[in-house]
Amino acid sequence: MTDSASTATTAHRPQPPAPVRQAIWCLWGSWLCGFIRGVLAFSDGRIHDQYVQTILKILADQQAQLPDGQEMPQIDPDTVGHLVRTSLNLSLWVGGFISLGITALILRKLKLGRNWARIVSLIFGAYSFYGTISLFQLYGFGLMSALTVGYLGLGYYALYLLFTAPGADWFRKRADAAPDAKW
Repeated sequence: MTDSASTATTAHRPQPPAPVRQAIWCLWGSWLCGFIRGVLAFSDGRIHDQYVQTILKILADQQAQLPDGQEMPQIDPDTVGHLVRTSLNLSLWVGGFISLGITALILRKLKLGRNWARIVSLIFGAYSFYGTISLFQLYGFGLMSALTVGYLGLGYYALYLLFTAPGADWFRKRADAAPDAKW
């Protein structure tokens, strides 16, 4: 009985062609490479030290701008370091879960043939290239670079599959078949 129910459900919703399904898997792989890259970047002491030094410099600049005789309370650099580490970890995990949710939504909509999801993927792809340039400058070549190449390679290959035939044709047919199905 379950087989006929699932067959009835898929009969109303055409499945995407193989290149679109492949693109969706590539985008999941790209997300995973990006998340692992983020975990490694946030656990790297260089980024942590950059943030701590920036915060200490801001505090010193604020102290210098105070009128004579006024002083800010002394802040221990170790305390700043602990707060920075905690903030980075929290932002990594919260950002990772938000990113996972957005990625899941967009990939679900790609599977349903929503053209807006394809356009959003293209915008994210353009933005991701810009954001990764600084990582190459910071890390040089190694594991982080390999993850970045995997992240970009899978993502751009997926975009290629989504914007060339037969993927692009499938999205066009889906839009023509159901022009009121925007979401």
